[in-house]
Amino acid sequence: MDIKSKSSGTKFVFLIITFFVFAYGVATTLQNINYAPELETSYFKTNEFAHEIEEFINLFSEVELDYVDFETAKEQIQVTNEDIQRVKDQNLTRLQEEIALLDIELYEENQEINEEAIATKRNEQVEVLKEKYNLSQTKLIALAKEQKVAELQKQYDYLTEQRERFQYMKQYIDFYIKDSTGTVYSNLDNTDYEHVKTQSVFAQKFPYHTRMNDSLTGVNRVFITRDVTGFIAIPKDNHSLIMENMYDYQDRLIQFFIQLAISVTALVIGAIFLYRSRATIATILESLRLPYYKIPIDIRIVGLLITLFFLLISFGTLSLRYISIGDFVVFVIILALFFMQCKFTFETIKRKQFKDEWKKGFIYKQKNAIKNSFLYKSPFVRILLLAIISGGLGFATLVVIIQPEAIFVYLFLMFVFGGGTLLIGLKKIALFNSILETTKEMAEGNVVKEIEVKGNSPLMQLAKYVNQLARGVQVSQQVQAKSERLKTELISNVSHDLRTPLTSIINYTNFLKNDELSDEERRKYIDIIDNKSQRLKVLIDDLFEVSKMATGNIELQKEHIDIMQLLKQSLGEYDEKLTEANLTIKLNTVKPQLFVYVDGAKMWRVFDNIIGNILKYSLQHTRVYINVEETDQDVKIVFKNISKYDLKENVDELFERFKRGDESRQTDGSGLGLAIAKTIVDHHNGNLEIELDGDLFKTIVTLMKS
Repeated sequence: MDIKSKSSGTKFVFLIITFFVFAYGVATTLQNINYAPELETSYFKTNEFAHEIEEFINLFSEVELDYVDFETAKEQIQVTNEDIQRVKDQNLTRLQEEIALLDIELYEENQEINEEAIATKRNEQVEVLKEKYNLSQTKLIALAKEQKVAELQKQYDYLTEQRERFQYMKQYIDFYIKDSTGTVYSNLDNTDYEHVKTQSVFAQKFPYHTRMNDSLTGVNRVFITRDVTGFIAIPKDNHSLIMENMYDYQDRLIQFFIQLAISVTALVIGAIFLYRSRATIATILESLRLPYYKIPIDIRIVGLLITLFFLLISFGTLSLRYISIGDFVVFVIILALFFMQCKFTFETIKRKQFKDEWKKGFIYKQKNAIKNSFLYKSPFVRILLLAIISGGLGFATLVVIIQPEAIFVYLFLMFVFGGGTLLIGLKKIALFNSILETTKEMAEGNVVKEIEVKGNSPLMQLAKYVNQLARGVQVSQQVQAKSERLKTELISNVSHDLRTPLTSIINYTNFLKNDELSDEERRKYIDIIDNKSQRLKVLIDDLFEVSKMATGNIELQKEHIDIMQLLKQSLGEYDEKLTEANLTIKLNTVKPQLFVYVDGAKMWRVFDNIIGNILKYSLQHTRVYINVEETDQDVKIVFKNISKYDLKENVDELFERFKRGDESRQTDGSGLGLAIAKTIVDHHNGNLEIELDGDLFKTIVTLMKS
C-alpha cells in the first residue's frame, strides 16, 4: 500500500515538473515567434540601417546635388508681379491699420475740439500716411527683393546645419556618385567598386532592381529619380556607430536562435512526457469531471472566457530576458486550468449535448422565468404579483425573526423571488429614467439617442412613441439648422461679393486724388474702376432678377421654338472662350430639330448660365458632353463636364443664391446663375437638377413639349 502511494506521488510530482517544462516551452516559443518578423539575416537588411542610409542620401542631395552658393542664389532672385503686388497689399494693410490707430488717437486726445477741426486734422495726417505708403515701382521692387533675400537666408541657415550633419556621416560612410552631367562626388581615393567591396562590410551599387520588402527601396528610388549612379559602402576598419549597431544586431540574432532552440526543445520534451503521462492526467481529470459538469454550461463558458482573458494577461507579463518565478507559476496554473476547461468543453460538444445542457443553464432558466411571469401579463396583474412577492418576503422576514432557524429558507426565497423582482424593478426604473431623460433633452432642444425598445409592455410602447417624437424633432432641428446656415452664408456671400468691387472702387478713387499720378497710371486706375463698376452692376442686376423671380413676378412669352437651334446659338456665343479654355464640346442628339413650348429669351438665359458655369468650373483639356433626348412628353438636355473644384457631396446647395463651386470666390460671377436658371425652368413646369459622380458634374434640364 505504501509503495503504491509513493508511486502515485512520484508520478504526480513528475507530471507537475513536466507541465512546467511544457508551459515554459509554450510561453517562450510564442514570444520568439512574435519577435521573429522583426529580424533579418543581416543588419544591413534591416529598416534601422536603411533609415541611416536614407538620411545620408537625402543630405547628399541637399548639400551636394542641389547646392547653389548663397551669392549666386541671391543674384538669381527675380521679383515677379505677384511679389510686387504682395508688397502693395502689405502696405495697404499697414496704411489701413495706421489710419485706424489715428482715428482712435484723435478721438481720445481731441474730445473737446469740434468735429470739423478733427476731420481737417485727420485728413491732413491721412494724406501724410498715404504719401508714406505710396511707393514708387523701384522702391516696391527693392522691398520685394529684401523679403525674398530674408527668406533665402533662413533656408541657407538650415542648410548649414544639414551640411555639418553630412560631414559627420561622411566619416563612416564611403560613397561614389556620378550625376547625369558626369560630375563625380566621392570621399574615396580608390573608387574601384570591387576594391572597395573587399574593404567593406557592406557595399551596394545603385540603382539596382529591388525586390519585395527590400529595405533600401527608398534609397534606390532617389538614385533613379535624380538620374545618378554609383555605390555606397561601410568600411571595415572604421569604428563607427553603424559598426556598433551591426555587432549588437549579430549578438541579438545569436541570442534569439539560442533562445528559440531552448524553447522548442522544452516544448517538444514537455509534450512528449505529457503524452506518456496521459494515464495520470486522465485519472486526475476523472476526479474533477463530475464536480465540473454540475456547474451550468453557461457559467462554464463564462469561466472559460475569463480564464482565457487572464491567460493572455499573464502571458503579457512574461519576458524573454527575465522571467519572474511568481509570474511564471501563475501562468502555469492558469494554462493548466485553461487546458482542463477546453477538454471538458470539447467533450460536451463532441457528445452533441451542448444544446440540451444550455436549456438547463442558469441564463436560460432565468430568462424563461422572467418571460413567463411578467412579459404577457397586464399592468394590473404585474403590480399584483409584485405586491404579493413583496408581502411574502416581508412575512418571511417576520418568520425569521420569530424562528431564526428558518434563515436558510428565507435566503433561498430572497434570492429567487426577491432577486428576480429587484432585477425586473431595476430594469423598469432604468427604462422609465431613460424615457424621462430623453423627454427632458427633447424639451431643451438637444439631440437625443433613441431608447432601446424590446418587448410590448406599456413602457416599451411609450418608449416607441418617444423615439418617434425624437426623430421628428431631430429632423426639424436639422432643417432649421440648414436654413440658418444657408441664411448666414447668403448674407456673408452677398456682403463679400458686393463689398469686394466696391472697396476697389473706393481705393482707386482715392488714388486718383493724387495730383502726382501720371496719365498712364490715371487711365489704368480709371479702367479698373470701370471694370469693378460693371461687375457691381452685373451683381445688382442678377440680384434684382432673382428676387423678382422669387416673388413669382415673371412673365413668359411662350412659343414653339427649335431647342436645338437655341442651344447651338448659345454655344456659338462662347465658341471663342471655350477654345481658349481648351474645352471640346460633344453635342449628341436624336434629331436635328426638336420643338418645345417655351419662352425663347428666358430659355436662352438658362443655357447661357449653364454654359458659363461649365466654362468657369471645368477642368481644362477635357470634353464637355451635351446629350439631347426626347420622349413623348418632354425633352431632356444633359450637360456633363469634369469639375476642377472639389464640390463635396451636398450639390443641392449649389441652387442656393450666391452659392459657388469655388468656395474661395476667386472666379468671376455672382453665384446666382443656377438659382436663376432653376427658377426659369420651374416656371416652365420643367425640372433642373444636378448630379455629382466623383468629379463628373451633370446638369439635367427637362422641358415639356407643350
